Amino acid sequence: MELYEIKNIIWDELMLLPDYETRKRENITARQFYYKFAKLLTKKSLYEIGREVNRDHATVLRGLKMFDDYFNTESEYRTIFNNIHKILTNQKSRFQNNVNCYRTLRESGFSRIQIKKQVQCSIDNKIVERMALFNV
Repeated sequence: MELYEIKNIIWDELMLLPDYETRKRENITARQFYYKFAKLLTKKSLYEIGREVNRDHATVLRGLKMFDDYFNTESEYRTIFNNIHKILTNQKSRFQNNVNCYRTLRESGFSRIQIKKQVQCSIDNKIVERMALFNV
């Protein structure tokens, strides 16, 4: 799963616009959730995670610490975390299933164009196109 996908899902779930330059509490909270899920679901460095939201690695580290503090003391934080976690894990498993299907069809000798025609009903066209671009 890519960082921008995690970021977009979190901002959509919290119903916020991704305003990176504000210090409003709700935006800080959204960034903390983003840091936590980016760290959990990817192998990206703190620098890469922060770069996606115009922050440095130290800010990401501080955000992770603050997330843990709030998570341990506020039940609302845990509820939001669990809701977003369900969405992200479902999204990740769906994407992985599509990657596996695509690879199987490529190994069977289908071209990218044939795959698009054959599996339009089971694989989202956007995902197939993105995988084709990266030669997955």
